[in-house]
Amino acid sequence: MPVKKKYMIMISVTFSVFLVLLLSIRGFVTADTNSNQVDVTQTTSLSSEEVDAILNDIQSAESNEDIMKMLDELINKANLTGNSSLKQYAEYMKQYYELKAEMDEVNASINALLANDSSLKEVDTQIKEATNVDISYNSVSGILSESALAILAGVSEDAWSTLSESLVKVENIQQKLADTSLISYEDGKLIEILLLNCAVNNDLIDSSQVNAAQDAISNALTSLAIAEKSKYSADEYSKLCSDSSRFGDYANKANSAVPEQVIMFNQPFKLNNALIMYDNKLLMSIEDILQFINANVQYTDDSATISILSDNILLEITRGTNSAYVNDKSTNIDVPVLNISGKNYLSVEFFATTYGVGYEYIKPQNTIILYSNLNQN
Repeated sequence: MPVKKKYMIMISVTFSVFLVLLLSIRGFVTADTNSNQVDVTQTTSLSSEEVDAILNDIQSAESNEDIMKMLDELINKANLTGNSSLKQYAEYMKQYYELKAEMDEVNASINALLANDSSLKEVDTQIKEATNVDISYNSVSGILSESALAILAGVSEDAWSTLSESLVKVENIQQKLADTSLISYEDGKLIEILLLNCAVNNDLIDSSQVNAAQDAISNALTSLAIAEKSKYSADEYSKLCSDSSRFGDYANKANSAVPEQVIMFNQPFKLNNALIMYDNKLLMSIEDILQFINANVQYTDDSATISILSDNILLEITRGTNSAYVNDKSTNIDVPVLNISGKNYLSVEFFATTYGVGYEYIKPQNTIILYSNLNQN
């Protein structure tokens, strides 16, 4: 069977259908044997208890490997009972999860290449844009909250292409939308925020719905912020908040910020130094930024000039100025690099843009979500 055709068959077979099949078998097992229909237990020989056990095991599985072991067990049971249809189905499901594991390995290899060669990031972005996620209201109907769906229900068909573009940088989004069982609760909230924020910023919804959209964004963002805050102990969180409040006295344009105003989506990282708001921009210490990238830092000219050398990116910045050089090309920073209590601070938005980190800025809450292309050490 050609690989492409084989892959499409696997994708078409969903996990939910698998559960439905097993539930159907359970129904057949308990069917009235006095019926005029053929006794299905002669071909399945799976008791209701056996089907229940398989369902419970699959629902509690923590990895593809566990599911494939259970499918092997089902294939063996099908062999013993002579149920060729059940055997073929279980074999297809096993091939589906084998292909999924291969896809995960391929994605990991691609991400490793992007981390080691920044020149590929632009190519990667262009390819993703060329093969843009094609989403519709129906494709997200089982993912978003009822309030978000009510807002997006009136979006025109043409506008959905614009909404699709907002998801381009979300890692593995096509695979996840093709198999919604892969979408976690946090993934769903991120997708909701990106779609609604895009709809508001591009005037894709009626003006009467903007406030409702902002409320829905705020609710989804709160869920992610709670998860971010949970990374910190009570003492860690309190210290970061108090330090940020103290830093807020640094200058007229400075204000305090709480740690969850930078959401490091699905990442193990947490801040070692307090955030600072300066001129309505979030700043993060370079020390914390280095958690995201493989880089060396050098200081020259009495530590006023900072050089950050990562994979194929040389960023040169001078404290107190809005100018910077990226691979010897002059560029502007939205706010100057500041030194606060001996720590150098850089704009989070400038950092994300420079290093190709997918991000979303939520203006009403002054919050940035860093959600993809994070180059871990």
